[in-house]
Amino acid sequence: MSSPKANSKLSTKELAQSKEVDLSLIVNRRLAIFWGVLGLFILTCLGALLLKQKTVKESWDVGELVKGISVSDYYTKENNDLTTTKGTFMVKAIFTSFPGTKVKMQQHYDGHYYICGHTAESCFSIPETQGVEIRQKILKDDNKVDH
Repeated sequence: MSSPKANSKLSTKELAQSKEVDLSLIVNRRLAIFWGVLGLFILTCLGALLLKQKTVKESWDVGELVKGISVSDYYTKENNDLTTTKGTFMVKAIFTSFPGTKVKMQQHYDGHYYICGHTAESCFSIPETQGVEIRQKILKDDNKVDH
């Protein structure tokens, strides 16, 4: 019986080449793991940023809807008035809903303001200037009630 070493007739050059192949496989595997971990980290960060943009930072009660803004009003009138039990607010957005629907204004972490009905799907973006005006009016009216 002959030993495995005796059957293996690899030259020194062939042994060196096989070691290089083994090392390159290890390096390639490590690179694949590195890029996989880096990609997962980047996707996690992007997901967190997207979630943060959609997350509500603050919310204000605007009252119950008396009269919304129809599609035809939105396109034919320059100033659209959203009327609720807390007042009338100029809003450049389409807001059709049933009278009595609770209306709220939200500011998301992305800085944008939204007028919302009973579901998240019924939120409409409004210009920042209008959002600030509505917020100030609501806070001013709430302070009058507190005193």
